[in-house]
Amino acid sequence: MPQGIIMKKFFYLLTLAAAVTGLTACSDDKPETPNPDVPTVTTGAYILNQGNFYNGIEGALNVVNYDGSSMTCTRNVFKTVNGVSLGDTPQCGICYGGKVYIGVYSSNVIQILNKADNKLVKTISLKDSQNGTQPRSMVARNGKVYISMYDGYVARLDTVSNAIEASVQVGRNPEIMEIYNDKIYVPNSDGMNYPNYGTTASVIDINSFKVEKTVTVPLNPAQFAANNQGLFLLAKGNYSDVASKVYRMNDATSEFEEVAPATIMAVGDDTLYMVNDPYYGAAPAEYSTYANGAVAAWDIAPVDYPSNIAVDRIGKHIFISSYNMNGQWPSYDDPGYVVVYSLEGEKQHTFNIGVGPADIFFGH
Repeated sequence: MPQGIIMKKFFYLLTLAAAVTGLTACSDDKPETPNPDVPTVTTGAYILNQGNFYNGIEGALNVVNYDGSSMTCTRNVFKTVNGVSLGDTPQCGICYGGKVYIGVYSSNVIQILNKADNKLVKTISLKDSQNGTQPRSMVARNGKVYISMYDGYVARLDTVSNAIEASVQVGRNPEIMEIYNDKIYVPNSDGMNYPNYGTTASVIDINSFKVEKTVTVPLNPAQFAANNQGLFLLAKGNYSDVASKVYRMNDATSEFEEVAPATIMAVGDDTLYMVNDPYYGAAPAEYSTYANGAVAAWDIAPVDYPSNIAVDRIGKHIFISSYNMNGQWPSYDDPGYVVVYSLEGEKQHTFNIGVGPADIFFGH
């Protein structure tokens, strides 16, 4: 065999061996893709401002970044990065699998952002959608984002195609959902039917994406939340003689047992955190916790008028957003603020945010 051919074969074998070795090394060294359903790190918090639709104040996105023991808050991130308005009345959001999904109620759109730089990936218009309109809340599982739509649907968004692929009809005016034991619990508030609010919740099997059953719940169900203690429901009552309270579901009977009066709630791993402020800041709010079957007073520095509460279970922080007061009433035209606490209730930071502090969620 000619010498040139022998040398070519020799170099070919060396190249092939190197390629195989390289592929093996890449395979061995390649980091595992994090499971978005089981996050292990929190990078920060996202806080939505609803603005004031009737007074022409647009909504906004604020980002609180975590860096070791320090925190910084950047306001109006969406418009700064993308040069366009987030929309009117941002209502809900979730960070999942490298993207941020935001439901904007009055503008009737879903904004999808790249988590790394907050750049807009896609805007989904819900106008004339057959899968529901007016996004109200979001949960995620197995590569899908589920969105309650206020006109009576829960939609399923595929996170690869960034498109809504299916929907299921539930009750009237569904509110804040939760996933519990592979079921999506949807509170049907019937909130647009004052004073005849709803008393049902739809239970969707997450695998078949069908309503499995409808259960009876206390008046005006507004929010489900779950932790190691079980499934909780915040029911708002009728804003008159039926008070807003938190209930815990009995897993054996699907009946709901009263826990305590509250107007907002959030869950940690083992503890339910509640704030009761039925007088819109005109009287001192009551702060309490629930764990192991017992309600206890929660010794924490209060805010003016608490609008929302959220617990970062991984980062070990509690966020409470608030309106500022204008005399005896909260101001719906002026910027609000958010206070960050430790899980033990120690006040850590206060950040000014925009008008109408609303949903709080965390980056994983």
